[in-house]
Amino acid sequence: MHWPAPWFAALLLCVLALAACADEIETWHPPPELGICARTPALRDAIVAQIDGVHSCADIDADDLAAIRQLDLSDRGIAALRADDFSGLTRLRELRLNGNALRSLPNGLFEGLALLRVVHLHDNPGSPFALPVELRLVQREGERLLYLGLPLRPPSRVVAHLEGEGVVLAHFAAVIEAGNYVSAETTVGPRRGSAGTVRVQRVAADRESRDCGREPCWTGIRLVPDSAPVAVAALPGDGEPPEGLPTLVLRVDSQSFTLDAVVERGVITGSGGWRYYLYAERPDDSKLSGTCTVTEYTTVTHGGRGTSGSHDYEGQCRLAIGSGSSTPAYQLPLHRIGAGAGHEPGSKPRSGNPCGAPADLRLVADAVSFAEAERVDVVSFDAERRCYYYLTVAQDPNRDAPFRFADGDSCVVEAVDRRVSARGCAELVWWGGWGFGGINSLAEARADAMLSRPYVTGEEDRKRLATIAACATLPDVSLALDEESFRESPIHYRSVSDAQGLCELTITALAPPDALATGERCMVSAEFALVSSFNAVPTRRSGACERIAHSASWSQASGDRWSNEEVSLAWASYVAYLESLSEADWQRLLDDHFCIDDVCSQLPPNPRGE
Repeated sequence: MHWPAPWFAALLLCVLALAACADEIETWHPPPELGICARTPALRDAIVAQIDGVHSCADIDADDLAAIRQLDLSDRGIAALRADDFSGLTRLRELRLNGNALRSLPNGLFEGLALLRVVHLHDNPGSPFALPVELRLVQREGERLLYLGLPLRPPSRVVAHLEGEGVVLAHFAAVIEAGNYVSAETTVGPRRGSAGTVRVQRVAADRESRDCGREPCWTGIRLVPDSAPVAVAALPGDGEPPEGLPTLVLRVDSQSFTLDAVVERGVITGSGGWRYYLYAERPDDSKLSGTCTVTEYTTVTHGGRGTSGSHDYEGQCRLAIGSGSSTPAYQLPLHRIGAGAGHEPGSKPRSGNPCGAPADLRLVADAVSFAEAERVDVVSFDAERRCYYYLTVAQDPNRDAPFRFADGDSCVVEAVDRRVSARGCAELVWWGGWGFGGINSLAEARADAMLSRPYVTGEEDRKRLATIAACATLPDVSLALDEESFRESPIHYRSVSDAQGLCELTITALAPPDALATGERCMVSAEFALVSSFNAVPTRRSGACERIAHSASWSQASGDRWSNEEVSLAWASYVAYLESLSEADWQRLLDDHFCIDDVCSQLPPNPRGE
């Protein structure tokens, strides 16, 4: 049979066109006017069956979808689902997909299901299905916040262990409470210029049950962390000190409180205008053996909206020590601006007469006066009230090369009517300050004023970094516990430290007397890890440890602040407190801990954000 040439050519063209468009035909989506007709047939039919007075999938609208609370698609032979199958089911609370032939779930299947908390996916070839747990970073001015997120509202508490590289986290456990999409915030430590990555190491829910009855639950779901690390960039100017910010040092000894109950030192910064101070109260027994030195490294963040700082302690510092800051000002104080022991810093000025030392001061630094010491101080002293004011100009230690005065040039710093100003000092650092108490001569005031010095970039971290390096050399620390352990004491601990005494790693276990039955054993251990800004370390457990609260931490040497007698008294008081706890109290202690794959951590103190 012979086809006419035009008909044959047309047929050939049609066949070729169909072949060329095969991919498009496979991924074709029906137009919106077809309603839900293009969805998976079993799902489509179940939706139509739930809507009264509707017999066609083309008649289903948005209001119909939003009215559906439950969908039972169990045992329907469903082999695959579309990513948009549940689109529009905004009030769906319960979904049953168990007993089907599903081997995988498409990405985004549960998007927009804000109320879904009952999900059954068991008895499918691909069960348990992996549900990704994502970490999200929010960077706002002045802070970096991490949130843990899920595509579904969990029926019970979900906890994830986090790990940071290059950054320090406020907590290394993130918590999503039942019924929430995201966790409470976890803050990235505000260390200056810190940048790195954070990832979810492991994640689990409070309970996993096959038969949940009427309770909200998931079955056939396995939580898995998103393997991709979250990049944490350094915030611009985060923690950068303003030019001229000094390092404040407070030094007291047994003679400091002979005539004064309080010793205070303060400064106002050169260009930032910040005023801050350190103070120490007389010890309760009015005795202090040896010398106590407190060094405060204060940084002003983000245009002077707040201050943060770290302290170093040396010597016997068993004192009530405090610090604080006031609003930006270039004015020397008329009165002491600190607060007494037990009060909030800056709350109410302490009583006392203003310092009678001359507050109008003038300092000139030039090529001659600056040549050798590369620092000039002027000090005025009031012998009656044992207080002083001073002005200082010094070389900036953070410059690549020291500044040199040209002939005829000078830097002038003046305090007139207690207000400090400077000119010609742009290449140097300058500040003013005051001291109250603990001094008895002009010479002592000069020596005391010279303790405050220019800030050196990174010096506040040197001691901490040395401690971290020492901690990394420590072996694991562990406790082996049996049924007799807690009958003797409700608390057990063990510590290891390096040869130089820079770092101490301690593990602690708390439990009531009957925590372990006859023949039961529990082993808890920890190794150093820099994961939390509160120096906490995750612990590992093996054996019957379910009724034992355990935690670990590392610490750096901070001076001899407590006597052996005081430590013994504090220890005895804590043991007595633990022995008084009820069964409900012990349960609350246990609830503050969470273990995933036998790696345990203490949960954030307020995971609900209440």
